[in-house]
Amino acid sequence: MVQLADRQATIPEADARAAITTSSNYWQAMSNGRLSMSVASVENRSSKATSTQSYSSMMNTIAAEIGWVPSSYTSLVVFVSTPTLSDGAFGAGWSYNGTSGRVLMPLPATLTKSVLTHEFGHVLGLMHANRLRCADGAVDTASNADGSFANGTCSIEEYKDNLDLMGVSQTSQPVVSSPIYEFGGFGAGTEVRDLGKAVGRNSYQLKAWGSADDNRAVKFSDPVSGEVYYLELRLPVGNDAATALGGNRGVKIVQSFGAGSLALQPSTTTFNGYYSYNQAWQAGQTFTTHAGTRVSIDWVSDSAAGVTVNAIPVPTGNFDSLDMVLADGKTSLRVTGWAVDRAEPAKSTEAHVYITSPSGARVGYAVLAAGARPDVQSTYGLGQNHGFDQTFGVNAPGSYGVCVYAIGIYASPQIGCKDIEVPGAPAPVGFQDGVTVSKTANGAALTVSGWTVDKGTPSASIPAHVYVTYPDGTNLGYPFTADNPRPDVNQYLGVTGNHGFTASLPITKPGTYRICSYGIAVSPMSYGNSLLGCKDIDVPGAPAPVGFQDGVSVNKTANGTELRVSGWTVDKGTPSASIPAHVYVTYPDGTNLGYPFTADNPRPDVNQYLGVTGNHGFTASLPITKPGTYRICSYGIAVSHMSYGNSLLGCTTKEVVVAPAPVGFQDGVSVNKTANGTELRVSGWTVDKGTPSASIPAHVYVTYPDGTNLGYPFTADNPRPDVNQYLGVTGNHGFTASLPITKPGTYRICSYGIAVSPMSYGNSLLGCTTKEVVVAPAPVGFQDGVSVNKTANGTELRVSGWTVDKGTPSASIPAHIYVTYPDGTTLGYPFTADNPRPDVNQYLGVTGNHGFTASLPITKPGTYRICSYGIAVSPMSYGNSLLGCTTAAY
Repeated sequence: MVQLADRQATIPEADARAAITTSSNYWQAMSNGRLSMSVASVENRSSKATSTQSYSSMMNTIAAEIGWVPSSYTSLVVFVSTPTLSDGAFGAGWSYNGTSGRVLMPLPATLTKSVLTHEFGHVLGLMHANRLRCADGAVDTASNADGSFANGTCSIEEYKDNLDLMGVSQTSQPVVSSPIYEFGGFGAGTEVRDLGKAVGRNSYQLKAWGSADDNRAVKFSDPVSGEVYYLELRLPVGNDAATALGGNRGVKIVQSFGAGSLALQPSTTTFNGYYSYNQAWQAGQTFTTHAGTRVSIDWVSDSAAGVTVNAIPVPTGNFDSLDMVLADGKTSLRVTGWAVDRAEPAKSTEAHVYITSPSGARVGYAVLAAGARPDVQSTYGLGQNHGFDQTFGVNAPGSYGVCVYAIGIYASPQIGCKDIEVPGAPAPVGFQDGVTVSKTANGAALTVSGWTVDKGTPSASIPAHVYVTYPDGTNLGYPFTADNPRPDVNQYLGVTGNHGFTASLPITKPGTYRICSYGIAVSPMSYGNSLLGCKDIDVPGAPAPVGFQDGVSVNKTANGTELRVSGWTVDKGTPSASIPAHVYVTYPDGTNLGYPFTADNPRPDVNQYLGVTGNHGFTASLPITKPGTYRICSYGIAVSHMSYGNSLLGCTTKEVVVAPAPVGFQDGVSVNKTANGTELRVSGWTVDKGTPSASIPAHVYVTYPDGTNLGYPFTADNPRPDVNQYLGVTGNHGFTASLPITKPGTYRICSYGIAVSPMSYGNSLLGCTTKEVVVAPAPVGFQDGVSVNKTANGTELRVSGWTVDKGTPSASIPAHIYVTYPDGTTLGYPFTADNPRPDVNQYLGVTGNHGFTASLPITKPGTYRICSYGIAVSPMSYGNSLLGCTTAAY
């Protein structure tokens, strides 16, 4: 127990001894009682070692100070006065031939017992328990000759088997895996049943690896790869009680990895943290080695598990021969051999033949190996009918590579590859004799002449292809048949038939043309086509059009704004023709649009200047709707054959500015009585400075008491000399709007000046006003009296009273009298309450005449009922009023 030079702490000896006792108990259980450890001596001392040293340097310093040397069956265990070692380690262990070693431990803590037991595993010569990690999820992979994995996504994660003491440390101490157990020689040799090379399909029973049963685990070698796999059952038994739970309860599949192990888990992708809880294979799952042997987990109980190992019988066979066969003018490759799937030797096996042609193309063919091969039966005892003999047509000479595979249920090994050279007919001969340029009615043409012969079929007229590279880089091909008579060629080569060609190819543009001719092979096994020759030729052309973009203006129109572009253009190759002029406009948002026109306006100045006839001017009107920077470019479009192209006539940049929004004011809003009711009267003015003399629209929007919003259009065309003087404009710009209303409440009135300038910033709010329209009360009054009077003409009812509409208190309002006659008939009589009633005026504080007296003739005796009403004249009145009712008898 060592006090470090830079860090002092109490090291509890009892805890240190307890850890060694725990380790002894664990390894005694692992070794069937053949291995134990006890403390021989204890020493306390101070050291020059510091807590900042690496743990290996720290151990070397302390061992040197003590003078410790290894001896058989002894170990140096050093506890130091620091919580952790370098790199955060909880312990470190070294071995000397597996019978002696050193262990370095920090201060005792939670994991001390487990870690010390793990480090004694290193003293005994063991390495770590690791896991296979594959990013693509593969559960197994082959190894390359250099030791790397064939699956490039796979790697080894050290410590990550937490079902093994030699994996990452934890408070529990699980049993070491079977390959480590065998490597350490801990058991009696009967714990793991060695199946040797797996053959066929066989089932086995596993017992809990944490138990003491014989043959509780099995191992086998894969018949293809030769790799060894261990199958052990992890149940919560013995030292596995705390770890073999949930997904860690089941069959563990593991391989030896030197003095350590490599776990092959159901999921080999990365898991979070230090511990995995799904390391065991469960019932119903199947593990397949990278070479194809399958391990099925049939069942798992609380005491045992059943597994089935299904080894792959590998197909076998031989690629016997590869020959070239000529028949009926055709060339074929003959492939012979045999193939048999040892998993199903009674059946005829399929063989796959892959042929790589001289071009590098690889094509596969399926062949049934069903031919009689008694030699195969004699040698291998796998049946008679496993031979194949197949031909494959080829149509090009050169080197061919052929590989054959035996296709089995579980594997498809290659059974041989061979190469063969297929000779062919020579490529065609010939010559591109010449290329000339000639004028045609529509322009010009290239005339190409030459000859070609395929010596494999010397009397046939074969195809000739002419390829033209145009001045713009375009390349086009034209097929012809070399079937013109060429007696000179026939005499020179000693052949018959027609082998000449002449091709006429129209062209429309000047510049440099490259013309190449090819003789196209028709013989089946030709070495290909032949270049007959190439020639470059310059074709002169007409000059590009001339002209000028004279000007661009921004004009107002009845419908908006336009760009007006004018200019002229002439194609000197056809000087009297009116040719197209294209105008391209780049808009403020970057959009570019083209507009085609014909330059057919008279331009006598151009005609005089150039000495030409015809019309060559153009004027283009292009509507625009947005302000900003416009770029306008005009082009003269060539119409002459063989022209050098179109011409830029000029470009102009125009800045189109925005007119300001209208100005103006909503002067006022009043509520007025009319003969028909009540109105809102709105007045104001507005001017669009972009068109200052015009009377522009004014829109009035009213929000009614019920929330309804309505708009009313007017024209501001009333004289407003004050506005004209103030703004220095002419024209009429005032408006007065009368808007009938029928309901009391709050009204909001807003007026807008409506822009008419095409490039205006928009409409303007002239102002808003809120008006409260109240309801007048119903008329007041009284039917003062009713009398029956005799007159010179008969009898009358005389009705008197008064009535006032307080909404119009000075006005004489109507009074209606309704009489119900003795026979039940009711008639109404209208009067105007316009008699003086100073008493009423004084009482109510009003002016005007408000009394009425009505004389109504009657002729029949009986009872009359007379009722008078004051009739409201205020538009916003609450209605008419009953002034009173009286009954009179006659």
